Amino acid sequence: MLRNFSINKESFFNFKIILIIFLVIILLSAGLNTNSKATNTKNSEQQMLKEFLTKDQLEEEMFSQKILSQLSVSKLRSVRNNFIDGLGKLQNIEKIDKYIYQVFYEKGKLKTQFVVTEGKVAGVRFLSVTKKEENLESIKNDFSNLPGEVSLLVTKKGKNLISLNPDQKMAVGSTFKIAVLSALQEKINSDTINWTDLVVLKKEDISLPSGDLQNWPIGTKFTVESLAGRMISKSDNTATDMLIRYIGRKNIEKKAPDNQPFLKTKEAFYLKIPENKNVLNNYRNAEKNEKYKILDKINEKSLSIKSMNLSQNIRALDIEWFFSTKKLKELMYDISNLDLMTINPGPIQTNNWQRVAYKGGSEPGVLNYTHMLTSKNGNIYFVTATWNNKESLNTEKFIKLYQTLINQLQK
Repeated sequence: MLRNFSINKESFFNFKIILIIFLVIILLSAGLNTNSKATNTKNSEQQMLKEFLTKDQLEEEMFSQKILSQLSVSKLRSVRNNFIDGLGKLQNIEKIDKYIYQVFYEKGKLKTQFVVTEGKVAGVRFLSVTKKEENLESIKNDFSNLPGEVSLLVTKKGKNLISLNPDQKMAVGSTFKIAVLSALQEKINSDTINWTDLVVLKKEDISLPSGDLQNWPIGTKFTVESLAGRMISKSDNTATDMLIRYIGRKNIEKKAPDNQPFLKTKEAFYLKIPENKNVLNNYRNAEKNEKYKILDKINEKSLSIKSMNLSQNIRALDIEWFFSTKKLKELMYDISNLDLMTINPGPIQTNNWQRVAYKGGSEPGVLNYTHMLTSKNGNIYFVTATWNNKESLNTEKFIKLYQTLINQLQK
């Protein structure tokens, strides 16, 4: 949620974490500079890719210092292994575009973006993985075998292709923000709110990253449209809390009846901070009306950036936003037509689709991806997957499964 994912700046509720894991390494500007004095031939680049994919022990000398400053060799090896697991022996590598390679294995294929600069690996990104024997049923089984609780729903033209625990209400992290947008859209349709309305940033709105509005001066004015764009594309938590205040908590609860009180991100952060455990216990034991009063008092307080020390520790999974995959489908159908839903496509390739609407979320113990996809021939797919576990999640494995599922829909 509050981090659409893990290791990155968005810390606890930021989806950028997905980018550092999904983009195994961010393609560095140095690696993409056409003026670079790269001396490697095509064959040597392919040879380095082969070594990267096949060597059991990767060596630091193989990578640029910029990459090593972001991810350790052991982490790179772990992520690589998660993507190639189950593919069998490497058979052939073909270059299909600038920096793009198709790697063929005995049990499938891997598409990757791979950059070598001055004899060093400067960038690598896994784009897709496909196993020969995969079908929707086998993918469903792979999801169901994940530890903890999993919910999955895939539809084509409104008809179910995959359904796994579709009625189970699970924590979805920042994906809850589509309920805020749905309530906003309803207010706009009724002419009670306009996209051009100005909302003033107040002290009570200041939350923690993801996003950056928490750093803006109190009193700054933002249009409703700009706040909505930031909430969806950057998962900006302060923008989200501003909209919740402007729309009204009770109005959003009509869209999310299983979430009462409907938490602001600031409130969720505050309750999860270890030193506030007494407030958390009081909140858990309070009657519904008392919970609202506790939240009002929380909004009078300030959050310290030190709260980001929440790190990857799993805390208070009951302090969250809970939705079934069926409910997420309903909400996405409300808002997927909005252009702002296409700004951040999530962990898939947009060039394979006519239109991609997306929101995802994560925090320790919680992962969700939700897409509304329009294929090149006009078919509309809804795809959502949620994973909750009290133990740490294997994010790379989940991303791989999700990408495999999306790739299967294109066949």
